[in-house]
Amino acid sequence: VMRAPATVYTVQNSTYGDIAAFVDGVKSTTAAQGQQYAGMLRVPLWTNEFTAILDKIIVNRISDPAKEGADGDITAVRLFLDSNPKGCDNATGGNGVFETGNDTEVTDPYNPSTFVGGNVTLNIPDKANCGKIDTSTRTYFVVFDYANSASLGKTHAAVINAGNIEDGVRAEYEYIQRIHGPRDRAWKRDLRIKTSAAGRHYDL
Repeated sequence: VMRAPATVYTVQNSTYGDIAAFVDGVKSTTAAQGQQYAGMLRVPLWTNEFTAILDKIIVNRISDPAKEGADGDITAVRLFLDSNPKGCDNATGGNGVFETGNDTEVTDPYNPSTFVGGNVTLNIPDKANCGKIDTSTRTYFVVFDYANSASLGKTHAAVINAGNIEDGVRAEYEYIQRIHGPRDRAWKRDLRIKTSAAGRHYDL
């Protein structure tokens, strides 16, 4: 008997009122130059049965057309696991709120990724422990560090497009994208992997 592939799910419309989009519990519509660890994107994942291993996530940076920011405004892009206390084994203690003191960075903290051409790949070195997805929801946060010289008056948001959350095998699914405005739209389809999220729109 061959093991069936796990189907990973996310929450539809999870990207507005309860989005990460804050710094250690304090929500804001703006980010200061030099701001580190600004929560941008909340991604809850789970399976109905079996276990999946999250390999990597590709994040795209988007902006308001009239206030287009640049890749260089963001000096680091990180992925955190909701936990308390720190440690991937403590994900059940997470509260759904991005808190650097409790949550665990699952990307390499000493070699953070950066945007190139508006996208970045976030790899998880310890996939077995920090990328494990099962029937208990694990919530991940995509986090930006803003440059000291980030251009003023520009905007930044983040989106994970279709096909950009991978468990080691490329899979297709729909996406949820944060709209620049008070409403969100969401799409999702029951396929092998069904995971996506949309990001917070920050003004500088």
